[in-house]
Amino acid sequence: MSPLLGLLFILVAATASVALLFWLERKLRQPGLAFLLFAIALLAASAFGFRAGQRLIPALFCFQAVGFLFSARWRRHQARAASLGAVNSRGDR
Repeated sequence: MSPLLGLLFILVAATASVALLFWLERKLRQPGLAFLLFAIALLAASAFGFRAGQRLIPALFCFQAVGFLFSARWRRHQARAASLGAVNSRGDR
């Protein structure tokens, strides 16, 4: 298999998994769930990479996972603040 074909498979799989995770997040109405699950998948992939003896790609996956965990927490915080704002605005009437 050529390296470009392998890269294409990786990109297609990543796109499909992100789309699936966002669909799951919307269906379950859990903000930040997609980012959390993707961060866990990145950490698992980095663990397999480290076990295989690679260093660069697994390290990049770890750094990306930290960003995804931050994004998940941020999305949950914004959703909580929006729901509290909606409750407070209803109480002011």
